[in-house]
Amino acid sequence: MSSRSTGGSHTRNDIEQALRSVFLFQQWSDEDLRDIAAMSSIRAFERNGTVFHHAAACRQLYVVLHGRIQLSRLTPDGRETVIHVIGPGELLACAALFLDRAFPATARVISSTARLLVLDGTGFLDKLSRRSDLSFRVIAALSMRISKLTGRIESQATESAAQRVASWLLGQLHAGGHGKRVVLKSTKKALADELGMTPETLSRVLAQLRQHRIIEVNRREIEILSAANLEDLP
Repeated sequence: MSSRSTGGSHTRNDIEQALRSVFLFQQWSDEDLRDIAAMSSIRAFERNGTVFHHAAACRQLYVVLHGRIQLSRLTPDGRETVIHVIGPGELLACAALFLDRAFPATARVISSTARLLVLDGTGFLDKLSRRSDLSFRVIAALSMRISKLTGRIESQATESAAQRVASWLLGQLHAGGHGKRVVLKSTKKALADELGMTPETLSRVLAQLRQHRIIEVNRREIEILSAANLEDLP
């Protein structure tokens, strides 16, 4: 499949609405959002499309609107090491932009398609330098997000593999809008990496949940038969 990206035909209103959905800008005024929208675009990618390469200069801030992005690095012997998998609502290259550094990893699309909000880095940083109130809002938003990520890391350290899978399924169930179904938007390997386990462990946990009639699996769809039992997993 092609890995190309396209800018698409998105209106300024489309971009403003996308910005409103991003945690970083939820406390910003309409006027300030319009300023950011004027320096932003929405780009569409297909599977395996490269968003940016490791060590390239960082000149943009990216926000994932749809799809999943894998961050990876090559080891000295040429093996790819997955660092993180980014999903909708999350930022790409935030630290690199603020610190004026190169991209720390290669970002590649692992879902069938992806849409990213792309902000001009120079214009964004210039606005923050002129508006201390917006800078403080950005700091507050990022601090809250770091707190949530810390909680996720702690859960991976203390929860069993089954509990991590259950937590992920429940989170997707509440956010997905597919009723009792969860649609896998990336590979099982990518999901396993995100949950801090091997693909074999993930497959084993899903099989156990299916055996206990807690879920049903049909290719890329997982139907939640008992959310209560997921919440009560030991």
